[in-house]
Amino acid sequence: MSDSYHKLNQVMPSHRNTLHYVEYASIHSYDDTLSFRVAEKGKSKEISIPHRNIAGLMLGPGTSLTQAAAQKLREANICAMFVTGDGGNPLLWTAPDEYRPGEYCRSFLRIYYDADLRDQVAQLFMQKRIEMIRTLWPKVLSKDSSILNDLSGVCQAFRSAVAGKTGQSLLLEEARFTKDLYRLASRAFDVNWSGRVHKGDLDSANSLLNHGNYLAYGVANIALYILGIPHSLSVIHGSTRRGALVFDVADLFKDALILPMAFKAASDGLQDKQFRSEIIQEIDRLRILSFTINALKDACAIEGTQLDDSLPF
Repeated sequence: MSDSYHKLNQVMPSHRNTLHYVEYASIHSYDDTLSFRVAEKGKSKEISIPHRNIAGLMLGPGTSLTQAAAQKLREANICAMFVTGDGGNPLLWTAPDEYRPGEYCRSFLRIYYDADLRDQVAQLFMQKRIEMIRTLWPKVLSKDSSILNDLSGVCQAFRSAVAGKTGQSLLLEEARFTKDLYRLASRAFDVNWSGRVHKGDLDSANSLLNHGNYLAYGVANIALYILGIPHSLSVIHGSTRRGALVFDVADLFKDALILPMAFKAASDGLQDKQFRSEIIQEIDRLRILSFTINALKDACAIEGTQLDDSLPF
C-alpha cells in the first residue's frame, strides 16, 4: 500500500472531529486532497475537506461526488452519510477499508437475546441520559435560570419513574419525560410550543429539532460503525424496528444538547444552516462521539466483552 494510505489512517476515527457537512456542492479529489466546489458571487470557489481529521461526512441536498473522491473516503476510513433536506434520518453509506472489531458485536448479540441484560443496558442508557441533561442544560441556559430548579425536579422524577421499568412501560415514561423537557425549554426561551411535529408546515423550533436530530443520528451511526455493532440490535426502541439501536444511542445526548439548543436558536431567529453549524461545533467541543463510544463500551461491560464464539444460538 502507498505511504499516503498509512498516513491517512494514523488518526483513529474515535479521535477525530466528528462531523463535516456539505451541501449543494460537487466533491472531488485531486492528488492527495479532497475538496468541493461552490459558486460564490458569480465565481467558483474551492474549499478543502479535512478528511484526515473527520470521522463522518454528511452529504446534504444537491451534493455529488466523483469515484476518486469516494475512493479517498474509503482510504481515510470515513463514515459517510447521505441526508435529506427535511431533517430526516441519515442514510449510512460506508466502504470501510478495515474490518470492525468483533468483541463488541458479540457482547451486543448476547445483550439483544437476553431480556435481563437488555433491561440492564436500558437502565444504564437512561441514567447516562439524565446525567448528560443535567450537565449540558446549564451550559445552554443562563446559570441563574429558575428553569434549572424545575429541570432538577423533572430529572429526579424520571429517574424514580424508570427504575425497574421495562418495555412499553419504559417507553411511556420516556415519552412523558421528553414532553416535560419540551415544556421547560419553551418556557426558558419564551418560544410558543404546541407540541412535537415531524412533517408538514413546521414552526421554527420543530424544524430546528429535525435538523439537529439527524446530526445526532449521524453521531450514533458513527459510534456504532467504529465499534462494529449492528444498528438493529436495539435495547429500548423495539427488537424489530430497523436501525433502532441508532435511536437508542442518539437519545444518550439528543435531549441534553439538541433540544435546548434548538429552542434557543428558535428564540434567536437562527436559520437551519446557522443552527447546524453551531451544533456540529458543540458536538466536537463536548467530545460527544467519545462519550457515546464509552457509553456503548460500558453497556458491553455489563455482560462482559466476548472474545470467543460462544453465542446464544
